[in-house]
Amino acid sequence: MTDAHDLVAWSFPTRVLFGQGAAAQCANEAHQLGAARVLLVSDRGVEQAGLLDAIRDALDAVGLPHESVLDISSNPLESEVLGAARVFDDFKADLVLGIGGGSVLDVAKLVRLAVTHPGPLAQYDDAIGGGDKINGPLPNMVAIPTTAGTGSEVGRSGVVTIQATNRKTVIFSPLLLPEVAILDPLMTQTMPPSMTAATGMDALTHCIEAYASIGDHPDGRRHRTWRGSPLSSLAQSGHRRRQRLEGALGHAQGCHDGCGGISKGPRRLSFVGTSAFGRARHAPRARQRDLPACCTRLQSCRRPRPHRGGRSSAWRPRRRREHAVF
Repeated sequence: MTDAHDLVAWSFPTRVLFGQGAAAQCANEAHQLGAARVLLVSDRGVEQAGLLDAIRDALDAVGLPHESVLDISSNPLESEVLGAARVFDDFKADLVLGIGGGSVLDVAKLVRLAVTHPGPLAQYDDAIGGGDKINGPLPNMVAIPTTAGTGSEVGRSGVVTIQATNRKTVIFSPLLLPEVAILDPLMTQTMPPSMTAATGMDALTHCIEAYASIGDHPDGRRHRTWRGSPLSSLAQSGHRRRQRLEGALGHAQGCHDGCGGISKGPRRLSFVGTSAFGRARHAPRARQRDLPACCTRLQSCRRPRPHRGGRSSAWRPRRRREHAVF
């Protein structure tokens, strides 16, 4: 358990709580949002890794009833969103707690849309201006990512495969932003090495897009110089902390605390990088978005689908040649 004074909090605009063991604060955050009943959205892998035990214990400790939806695939389907929405209604939940990677967090965000707006979800496709049909308020949400790179916990969109078209569809609205994001480095501890590397590339892609974007955000212009930027300071601080802690506490503890310092850098810029996700000219993320949907239409395809961080990095060399901006 981490003491409250060891945690760091800021708002941009989602309230972000960062620190080792911060996930244990999820119940307090839900309580502060006025929650009476909680729908927990996650997946079987996160449950098997034992990451949900402490979350459920925290909810029980403050007397918050909760129900779980765990059958979420790596490329979420419309049926999964609608099924989770039915559980939300049947349980009479008033807050969604998403714990997982980007796919789980996307489903958690879209559940809030499905329980407050009429179907089908296809009408909210960002490509046809569907965001204009999304009105508030939506149920509150707390997001706890278990990977380091998606940025979904501070993103304004959700991606889902629509059943009628079998196409991955982006649904975009500022109203989809979670109210609270809890970043706990310990929640990424059980990731396999390949996933750690892929999500690291995903985080790097966010930062590169924030730096090289043609349609840049005014806030991003102030941080384009690496030296002296908040990202540089956080990376250097994390590296120094890791060296210090490895000597005093051993390699594992040093990695958790040191890399935790570094992880705030990608999170600081992820709100800008995430906005590039739906823009065709930002090819690393915009192009890789369509690859899994293509794979689902090819029934003969038996090759494992790479994580989207790996797909992002695969597109980057070609875009470097085309635009020479990296």
